Amino acid sequence: MAAYKRDHYANGVTLNVRDKEALKPFYEDILGFTVMNETYTSIQYEVGDSGHRITLRQLDHGREPLVSEAGLFHIGIKLPTHADLADLMAHLTEQDIVINGAEHDVSTSLYLSDPEGTVLNFMQTCQKKRGIMIKKTVSLWIQDLYMLLN
Repeated sequence: MAAYKRDHYANGVTLNVRDKEALKPFYEDILGFTVMNETYTSIQYEVGDSGHRITLRQLDHGREPLVSEAGLFHIGIKLPTHADLADLMAHLTEQDIVINGAEHDVSTSLYLSDPEGTVLNFMQTCQKKRGIMIKKTVSLWIQDLYMLLN
């Protein structure tokens, strides 16, 4: 058996969507993602500057998933600093995007949905305390993030 490696990362994810054209303003204008490649049926965005990608693949004859089916319901995107998270919060608020937030022991998170309902979780991880991480979730204290804005 191979040794467990702690630093595994996926550098891309593909979302099956109903209407990629309708999603473009959200991903490009609201989130500021950079178009890397576009075809008739898909569009690939660069997320950040570390080679991470989100691809939207349009399925013209797709079906709605059943509630009982497993599947992707959100994507986590780690931001470099809490100040970056605060900047994103301010930008989304200015764009009238509905956001929710949470303080987890392992991260501070902002949640929002794209126009087709996929939840995007923008987060900044917290340092371990005495080498232990206990997972719990409490309400996000918005004022803490606003204090990081310049």
